[in-house]
Amino acid sequence: RRGYVREAEIDLFLESVDIKLLINKEVVDDVCIFNLGGVMNHPFGSNYFKQQFLLSLEQHKKVLLDLEELTFFDSLSIGTVLNMNNLLKNTGGSLRICSPNYIVDDFLTTLSIRQIIPISDTRKQTLQEWST
Repeated sequence: RRGYVREAEIDLFLESVDIKLLINKEVVDDVCIFNLGGVMNHPFGSNYFKQQFLLSLEQHKKVLLDLEELTFFDSLSIGTVLNMNNLLKNTGGSLRICSPNYIVDDFLTTLSIRQIIPISDTRKQTLQEWST
């Protein structure tokens, strides 16, 4: 039928995909590892991260952020990570980052985060450095 316009079957404004931060925590020796996946955005991702981070401080003074599955990291969330790093340092602990993909690694490099928080290519490398 020429000239016939069919009504849309999908409402593009109501249905959406929920992209969020996923955190899977595990403990190796005395290190709490946060396996981050999905999207670290502000305020939702950074608030969820902060909540989980603060809960882990009761039992762990060494925290590793494994970013292997993280696809996006926004600049406002960096502030949350830096605040948590300061809190951990002030309580005698330390924070490290490992396995960022090339997009996240470029972002962290651009912001000179390596000057503040040690970043390594692999989890194994980080855990070995911590044990020495």
